Amino acid sequence: MPLVGALKTDLEGLEVEYKAVQQEHGHIAVPSFYLFRPRYCKPELKIAIIIPFRDREEHLQYLLGRLHPFLKRQHASFQIFVIEQSGNGTFNKGRLMNTGYYFALNESRKHNNSFDCYVFHDVDMMPENDKNMYACIPGSNLVDHLACSVNKFNYHALCCGMTVGGVLMFTPDQFDKTNGFSNRYWGWGGEDDDMNVRIRVNGLSIRRNSDHNICRYTMIEHKRDSLNPYVEETVNDRVKTASDKAGVDGLTNLNTTILSVQWTSLFVRVLVDVGTPHWSVANVLVQPDT
Repeated sequence: MPLVGALKTDLEGLEVEYKAVQQEHGHIAVPSFYLFRPRYCKPELKIAIIIPFRDREEHLQYLLGRLHPFLKRQHASFQIFVIEQSGNGTFNKGRLMNTGYYFALNESRKHNNSFDCYVFHDVDMMPENDKNMYACIPGSNLVDHLACSVNKFNYHALCCGMTVGGVLMFTPDQFDKTNGFSNRYWGWGGEDDDMNVRIRVNGLSIRRNSDHNICRYTMIEHKRDSLNPYVEETVNDRVKTASDKAGVDGLTNLNTTILSVQWTSLFVRVLVDVGTPHWSVANVLVQPDT
């Protein structure tokens, strides 16, 4: 199946894509770890897609419908991990992504199928061009920011300044070197800007496709979760200390609990208790240093 290039991205089309993928794979019983593989070639890389998630089932369907044929046209060997926060507490995206990394890493090693690339993917980000390759370079110091041109920001370069949000890809060595995402950001925002600092202070560089027609994404509109607030001043103050905290805050001090794992024909759903922030004032979003 050849690459198409530019893809139409509208809600009706995404619904059609999801139904087609569901029909193709929905009947398959999946008891444990496996990878989607192309039929007629042996890919050099194995890709893990990590999606932090809560209460966005419609967007998840859109993304699954888009990613499955997208990655198959790229002849990728892949699995999609949906890392879902349990309960109705304040959202912690960093903890979910770190938990997803550890889960995918450990499961793949158990079955001698270690992943070469980890793609951290927001559930509302729909890639618009399948020439935007989900494939990292082992041994490289270049971390790939795949979503460098987004409709919400009129497809301007870098979309939100120097952020690395939306869709970000690491090799395992790169992610370990950064110590993963910060666990300290509760609510919306901050963890991506913090990661931008971690990448740079650890001697890594950020790579973006110079052709912004290829790295285009549609961000599906949605109402912000009332349990996922944002206080700009607090988050910005915490990002300023990111370089000082990177070595002790992240993979090395992650404390979450996996409550259940469901292997399905389209993805793996991992339900996670991320804990609670150690503060009592509702509009303070980042955990105080102790």
